[in-house]
Amino acid sequence: MTISSKHSALGIGLFIGMILSMAAPQAQAGCSDWALAGTWGFTTTGTIILPNVGPAPVGAVGRISFDGKGNVSGKQTRSVGGQVADETFSGTYKVDADCTANFTAQVFLDGVLVRTSTVFLTLDNDRREIRAIFTSSFLPDNTPLPSILTAEAKRL
Repeated sequence: MTISSKHSALGIGLFIGMILSMAAPQAQAGCSDWALAGTWGFTTTGTIILPNVGPAPVGAVGRISFDGKGNVSGKQTRSVGGQVADETFSGTYKVDADCTANFTAQVFLDGVLVRTSTVFLTLDNDRREIRAIFTSSFLPDNTPLPSILTAEAKRL
């Protein structure tokens, strides 16, 4: 092999290696509160067990914002058993190094606290999507609201 063909083979090898490295899935580096920073559009669906009523279907769509410093806020239009309302929420969150997080938010209807919910989530699709499940909800008097609620969100 001549020097020229060695250089050509080396150049081709480097080019192929570069293409393969770009095509290979990239592992997510450790996450922090900044990983969620920004505004997301979400959909929530599932069932909630209402006190003295029983199971009711739930659906909601809204926007949620994470400030990168542990604060979360947003608004949603939700339907519980066919009763529709516009709600706002605010609270705090913490992201773990494995790109999972928890947040707790107080939910308000016309400025009045109606419940406090805690949500577990994981970042997905190279931090462009969220998958979440509600882990607890309580009325202002601490009455639990058992539920099976999941949510998906996309970064806006």
